[in-house]
Amino acid sequence: AWDVAFRRFVIRVNSGVAGPSCVAAARTAPSVDYDTLTSAPDGLQYREEQYYSVDTCDLVTDGTPIGAPATALASFWRFDMCVQMTGNVYVIALADGRYVKFQVVGYYAPDRQIECDETGSVGQPSGSGNVRVRWAWIDPPAS
Repeated sequence: AWDVAFRRFVIRVNSGVAGPSCVAAARTAPSVDYDTLTSAPDGLQYREEQYYSVDTCDLVTDGTPIGAPATALASFWRFDMCVQMTGNVYVIALADGRYVKFQVVGYYAPDRQIECDETGSVGQPSGSGNVRVRWAWIDPPAS
């Protein structure tokens, strides 16, 4: 009975290898503004969780130096020397037919996240592991 799960910088949806439901997530185009998004855009490529190979049970990583699972929401961050936010906006299709717009705005304390995003490094204490998101209900796609 869950839709989205958080564990530090890994965020997953309840589907595929992550759970028994049918929640799916799609990244919107880079030009999509979170504040003006009111309905799910047509033509999005929704993904269920597939970060484990079904045949070999091997972890499918996101390609970062950390080697985190390649979850459907993995592109909310990039890593050089700290967890930088990409600003990507997602649409999450819940199993009950509702839609949510979703954006991760921070992994560190707010002042430290700005430092990381702007400089590529983060001072200590960083306040890491304090994931901040914003989300809101939106209308389903028009078609």
